[in-house]
Amino acid sequence: MATGNDRRNFLNALGAGASGVLLASAAGATNAADELGNGKVFKGTSKQGDIKEALDTAIQAAMASARGNDRQVRWTFKSLSGVNGGIIGAHEVTVTIEAVIV
Repeated sequence: MATGNDRRNFLNALGAGASGVLLASAAGATNAADELGNGKVFKGTSKQGDIKEALDTAIQAAMASARGNDRQVRWTFKSLSGVNGGIIGAHEVTVTIEAVIV
């Protein structure tokens, strides 16, 4: 049978591990945001609810905003939203990215 100390030690270890995971993920997100902090926001929408189509549309919009033949878009996913239902039976998906042209 586990004692109170065993439970406390287990919960302390579990909390320390979870804290490490949260701190590591937060640090990674900060680095990505710093890299793309100067980017522009682009959106793509699919009326069929196709996330890939919406993402491709957003990336193409970013590419179209760049000059030159040898352009590259470095992007990060910002949000996904959508609308479903209603009388018209909407099934719309919108993807938002932040992009930097390099």
